Amino acid sequence: MKTIKKTPITAILLALGISTAITSDVNAQDGAATGGAAELLVPDATQQTQVADAFVYPPTAALMTPFESFDGAASLGAWYTQADGFVGTAGIEQERFFGGEGDASLGLSLGRYSRNLTFNLLFEDDSAANVTKALTINAFSRKPTAYVGGSYELFGTSVSLGFGRDIAPNLRANVEFAIDRVKIDDVSQLPVPLRPSFDKNGGKSLLVPVVTSIVRDTRQGTHFTVSGQMLSLELELGVGGDTRYLRLTSAYQGHRQLGESWSIGLRGMAGYGVGLSGDAFPVLRNFYIGGPGSVRGFAEGALGGTRFETEAGTIGTVGGNKALSGSIELAYDPAELEKLRLLGFVDMGAAFSPSDRLNSSQLRVSTGVSAQWAMPFGQVNLSLSQPLRSQAIDRVQKVQFGITSKF
Repeated sequence: MKTIKKTPITAILLALGISTAITSDVNAQDGAATGGAAELLVPDATQQTQVADAFVYPPTAALMTPFESFDGAASLGAWYTQADGFVGTAGIEQERFFGGEGDASLGLSLGRYSRNLTFNLLFEDDSAANVTKALTINAFSRKPTAYVGGSYELFGTSVSLGFGRDIAPNLRANVEFAIDRVKIDDVSQLPVPLRPSFDKNGGKSLLVPVVTSIVRDTRQGTHFTVSGQMLSLELELGVGGDTRYLRLTSAYQGHRQLGESWSIGLRGMAGYGVGLSGDAFPVLRNFYIGGPGSVRGFAEGALGGTRFETEAGTIGTVGGNKALSGSIELAYDPAELEKLRLLGFVDMGAAFSPSDRLNSSQLRVSTGVSAQWAMPFGQVNLSLSQPLRSQAIDRVQKVQFGITSKF
């Protein structure tokens, strides 16, 4: 068995991602170590939904520390979508941080439209309730994608403290306390619908939300979900900062197997936000619909909501305070190609501005076929879609392609 010594050079190599396939546990007495592949999880098309207001970035991975044992990993990765282009990621993770009481991670993602540096500290207990406590600090910058429109850049930091607990089998409750601060150097660069969120504080926005959620998840599957359900309900209450507001989100995914290779899936989301105490709902907490995560066949995040005219003369959107989306999928998993899934689907959805009424005639609808392939380096997604109901200002994308990868 190969011995790995704790040296500064080893730590530096891990931090740089040069030794990305090492997961070691060094015994302080004899120096014995075991090695394994450092796994990098990447978001699939469903996880990359704009409704969640943030991508689910890969778990970051590991620096060596002067503790008695080392168990961690370094990771590098990337993904590609038509909306964001290529996004590169790197991370380090240290298990048993602070003398064995928690796991720490530091992750970096760099893309054309977004940059993120995230530190996360997670504490878990071994009880049946699986109580977790997490501290997350994030620094970021955001630019609107070409499909959303605009030529501005926002800079921000957020700090959150979260707690989670299993309250029954497959049922989990979470609560999170957060402080979100966003700024822009020149408010005049912003689209008119975004300016009220920054005007009164000299180009700064401060939100202090408390988020509670409950999730029931019984989904099962190896490479793809084939059975079970997931139902989540989330309530976000803005209790401080510039704006008091309420934001409600519900999401559902259900899968039923139809024989050995066939299954049917349903997916739905509903979101609603409203300002409280005379405040307007913060535009930065709007919902976005469109793209592989919601309504395929349309540009990502560009369906409905509050519209504005860009400097280039095109129509952009800042999302909406209300949103609906739903999908039905028929999936075929070839027995001889267990990492391939073929789909036929019908999607529908849209975002709505505060002045819009929820009207089914505003929902965009598309149908098509999709292929998902779990490759050794990640997952490849290809969709061919035909819009069945659209509007003249919508950005149609009949072919959508994305890669999530690890290396």
